[in-house]
Amino acid sequence: MKINDFFTPKHALKTGLNPHEAAAGRQLIGGQIGRIRRHFKDLHKSRDPNAPGAPDMQDFGQVLDHWGITRAQLPTVIKAIRVEIGIYALLWIGAMVGLWRGAQTLSWFTLTSSTMVFIMASSVVVCRYWRLQVLKCERFFFFKDWILGRVD
Repeated sequence: MKINDFFTPKHALKTGLNPHEAAAGRQLIGGQIGRIRRHFKDLHKSRDPNAPGAPDMQDFGQVLDHWGITRAQLPTVIKAIRVEIGIYALLWIGAMVGLWRGAQTLSWFTLTSSTMVFIMASSVVVCRYWRLQVLKCERFFFFKDWILGRVD
């Protein structure tokens, strides 16, 4: 059954819903899906590094300006990112312990919640470590190049 079939007046009457409530639900869900699609389209539109107004990636000062960091704040930002990586690394370790305990006790809640925390903490640590490397090297390189080892 498709989502559109779920909110038809015929289906609404069969399930005991008011047809007007079903129409409002269809309108609400359709509007949210359209809003999400527009957001992703706009997100990818603004990612072009060669677009007008984009910072020159060869000039590290412009990259810092784009990220909202000044040269004077650079040491403090590096320390803050290191602390953040440490906090998320602790969450990652906790998630690993949770996965181990969940596997021993076969607790679905523990396994699923630990898996979600593990994925979130892993992605945050990797992304923050990339930004830390960019700030320490004082040279911008793209995340995909860094993750594939194309950065010298």
